[in-house]
Amino acid sequence: MDPIPPATMNCAWLRKGYVESKQKIQVEQGKTLPLHAKLTRRFVPDCQVVTIHDTVYKGVLDADTDEEIRLETSPGVMTTIQKKDVKYQRTIREDGTLE
Repeated sequence: MDPIPPATMNCAWLRKGYVESKQKIQVEQGKTLPLHAKLTRRFVPDCQVVTIHDTVYKGVLDADTDEEIRLETSPGVMTTIQKKDVKYQRTIREDGTLE
């Protein structure tokens, strides 16, 4: 790999489920410095649960046990639904459609 010439560069950090983070850095010859980036998690619901009372919950699936389903229904807000109350559960695809 050829060395990167000294310059100001734009770096982007990407991770699925997170908001892209960009940072300008100064590249200097012969120097190695650590870079730190903070990525913010995107809230993207991936599960829909409908109860026997026709209550619809959408959120990020956190846990699915024999007794309950736990969803993050908004950032930082967890909702627990007892399995005995679940009519059905569906996966929400990345394009927003239901499986």
